[in-house]
Amino acid sequence: MLCSVIFIFTLYFIFHFSDDDIIFYQKYLNRHSRYLKSANLKSFTNCQDREKVQKDIWFSGESFRPHLRITSDNSKLKLMQEKSSAILVEELNNIECWMQDKIDMSSKMQHIRHFTAKEGIYNFISHNFRAKEINLDFFTFPGITLPNNFSPHQSYLNGTSDDLTFSFRNRIPFILASKLFFEITLDQEL
Repeated sequence: MLCSVIFIFTLYFIFHFSDDDIIFYQKYLNRHSRYLKSANLKSFTNCQDREKVQKDIWFSGESFRPHLRITSDNSKLKLMQEKSSAILVEELNNIECWMQDKIDMSSKMQHIRHFTAKEGIYNFISHNFRAKEINLDFFTFPGITLPNNFSPHQSYLNGTSDDLTFSFRNRIPFILASKLFFEITLDQEL
């Protein structure tokens, strides 16, 4: 019984906040907020060079979880602090991306988008990727998982784009490309 009383009093004194405590905390929050908005907070940039980068992303689908794989020969990871906001981006070079577009579960076939680009930028905060001057290919492959290695296979549709952006909206990839030029290969079955 005595232990219970001591325990209750201890909890009361540890977690009891006086009116002075609450006023002090509110003043602290106001000072901290003004500090974050002031010029006193220093800006800085940190960089990390990386080689043989691979990003694997799975996103929600209707009946399957499509897989996206981005590889890059090398990249520069940058953390930039500007006042109260942080930006984390990765500048990728010699990019290759494979993305499951659609999977037919009855025939165990998958439609895959593929693109290459000399350079691109991935923003970790917004999960937004952007590349310029890309080459696009669309394939049909057997299986339901994205292969690690792709054998030479002729695409049924290929082309180029000046600019490609993909981001995620409600966990669904949204792809936007501008100035597309395509060529259809007719000897491949659609």
